Amino acid sequence: MMETKIIIPLTGSKSFDFVVGKEFFEAFDNEEIMSAQIALNLTLTKQGGDFDLSLTAQGFLTLPCVRCWDEMKFPIELEEELVLRRGADQEDETPDGREIAVIEASQKEYDASQWVYDNICLALPIQHCHPEGTCNPIVSAYLTDNPGGEQELTENPFAGLKDLKL
Repeated sequence: MMETKIIIPLTGSKSFDFVVGKEFFEAFDNEEIMSAQIALNLTLTKQGGDFDLSLTAQGFLTLPCVRCWDEMKFPIELEEELVLRRGADQEDETPDGREIAVIEASQKEYDASQWVYDNICLALPIQHCHPEGTCNPIVSAYLTDNPGGEQELTENPFAGLKDLKL
């Protein structure tokens, strides 16, 4: 079953498996994702008063190519860690560089949905497009300097504006 929320109970050390799809991204108003199939493994480890949360994600997202708008499958493989700390902490990360999320002392579960969503989106390239020369050839023809072999303009159409006086 595809998940739209990733809720982790804060009890001891456990491992949790989830599968997220397009519905997960739609819950964050992300309409760019055409389809998705990502298997998540979250491991919660109690470390004194803190919890270490490890994320392993593997799967794919289907996105539109920014050049030709054809579908493009993009593989997702990532590993991230987060420290859940109870109380008010002024630090954003641990000395070894792991991110810290402050949770209330009475909190019994943690909604990791936003953290998972952010990390998956950060794994995507800024511009997702097919390798050069593999885009839809019909659309690519319109992206050239001279689509359809039309004659190029030899004269600047705005040249007459320079003579206007305001």
